[in-house]
Amino acid sequence: MPKLTLGSNESQYGDDTVLDKFRQSTRPLPVSGAPAPKRGPGRPAGTQQAPVASPEGGGLPPEHVGAMQKLAKAEQVAAYWQNIAQSVPSPFAKMYAKRATEVRDQLALKLYKSTPNFS
Repeated sequence: MPKLTLGSNESQYGDDTVLDKFRQSTRPLPVSGAPAPKRGPGRPAGTQQAPVASPEGGGLPPEHVGAMQKLAKAEQVAAYWQNIAQSVPSPFAKMYAKRATEVRDQLALKLYKSTPNFS
């Protein structure tokens, strides 16, 4: 009668060495505690360093950059609410879409008036 083999020499689910390697190569995320891969020092592969503005004044003034960033955020919000209003045509969604579009237009006009126009 052949001998019954209950175990094998392969790694099994719950193997201590495999679990230890996994624990060493991951870290828990702060909110959920889910394991995420550890990153080493330095930038991730494939990223480039942002160009640094020259101190001679070749860049844009910070108030213009801030106004442009506000306008970009307002554009994202307006597009979001317009998509919601199209997919769910409720009065509230339409109201929020209209208001977000008005705010975006106001910020665009303010940016246009406060920055020099090169045309």
